[in-house]
Amino acid sequence: MDAETIKAQRIVERYLSGDLPAMEARVFEKFCQGHPEIVEQFAIPVRLKAKLAAKPFDGTHTSVFTAIPSTIERIDTPIPQPQISTRHVDLDEPESDSRVGNPKLGRILLVLLVVAMVIIGVLYMKTQDQRAQIKTLTAKATSLKIRAPGTTQTLRLMPSETRPVAPQYTISLAEAKLLDIHLDVSMSHFTSYALTIDKLDEARIVIIRRMAADTNKEVRFSINSSAFGAGDYEFKLEGYNYKGETSEVGWLMVHME
Repeated sequence: MDAETIKAQRIVERYLSGDLPAMEARVFEKFCQGHPEIVEQFAIPVRLKAKLAAKPFDGTHTSVFTAIPSTIERIDTPIPQPQISTRHVDLDEPESDSRVGNPKLGRILLVLLVVAMVIIGVLYMKTQDQRAQIKTLTAKATSLKIRAPGTTQTLRLMPSETRPVAPQYTISLAEAKLLDIHLDVSMSHFTSYALTIDKLDEARIVIIRRMAADTNKEVRFSINSSAFGAGDYEFKLEGYNYKGETSEVGWLMVHME
């Protein structure tokens, strides 16, 4: 290869465009390395000229400049295939989206919301129960309000020697009235008595001490019927001896409605 051949066969243009076969490109590089003064005459970029004339070609050293492959070589060169990922993709697994946010945080907020709703429901139920209790107590307080008696009812009652298991008398509370109660103590030898009235299974109502029997052998007392509520009441009558000690005399059970 010489300068005339290079010009005639357009070696430089073909070398730069990559259409020069690899063998001819190697011969051209060897010529350029051996004749740097001729390389200066070619229309070759300055950097390429410096690489082509770097040092003599000895046949074993690879040129610092890699020639552009020819058109034929480019056709024969296999095109690298893209690598297909073999990672398993679960179609059922939702993809995380930064716009949605952290899914764990969403689940935590949902649990907190459910717990808050449960607490609110429990508090609401307790509030309703308390309102019902207040309403019941209000009704009871209204029914237990003491009213002025309009009439007087006389009741003559005979205490039993044993404690009764069921009401013996019934008193109506439909209207407020003064109950004039006469307890027959003719079977007793005591002259002074104590009376205790309890509402069964609830509370003690009243204790009256040192009640004297009249000449008819009756212990008398009066009480407003509106002071009682509906229910069963137990009357316990006791007598005092000369020492001031008490002994049971008799019992009564009264149902008020």
